Amino acid sequence: MKERIKAPYVKGLKKISMELNIPYHELERKVIPRYPVDLANPYLWRLAAHMLNDGHLDKDLKDATYVNKDPVLHWHVKQNLEKIGGRITSMNFIEYGKGKYLKIESIIDARTVRLLNRIGVPCGNKTVN
Repeated sequence: MKERIKAPYVKGLKKISMELNIPYHELERKVIPRYPVDLANPYLWRLAAHMLNDGHLDKDLKDATYVNKDPVLHWHVKQNLEKIGGRITSMNFIEYGKGKYLKIESIIDARTVRLLNRIGVPCGNKTVN
């Protein structure tokens, strides 16, 4: 029977770092480069706000979709993504209303989706459009 591997506790990581004679902060920076999440990063919170307003995270956390009609807002999402190391994997232009209107979908990479979910952005559809 396979057991689920659990994430190590801080106490365990500190013990490992002492045994290996590596400073804990150095171990954290090299082995776990993007954890813990930098909660003071304003770009992360701006992206989270955009996703809460006009986006949705897939339940399997493989991608997220940001949907809006305004290309300027998509530009802001792209800038925030780049600042936190994420990227837009694809962009789709969708006509609706018998071709009168256009909405834009930006698909966001899986690593960023997991990061957003980790800080509290829930999975599921929040898009009004």
